[in-house]
Amino acid sequence: MPQRRGWHLDRGINPAYIIPLVGAILAGLAWAGEVNRRDSVQDNTLLQHAQEDKNTEARVDKLERRTDDQLKAINDKLDRLIERGR
Repeated sequence: MPQRRGWHLDRGINPAYIIPLVGAILAGLAWAGEVNRRDSVQDNTLLQHAQEDKNTEARVDKLERRTDDQLKAINDKLDRLIERGR
């Protein structure tokens, strides 16, 4: 019987290689799904923050208008007091 020398490739598939291969494929799919889920969560968080920013800007604008109105009223009262004092 002749002895083999060098490399030899077997055409058959060893069942012991199939289980780790399937495990690696499933792990890759699970990882991709988790990345997609985290991306969706981050998108939702960004949308929530954008809405909160808009709400905050609206409140600030409303407070600025109220402050301007109050300062104008104070200014008008001071003008009347000054005119009355002359």
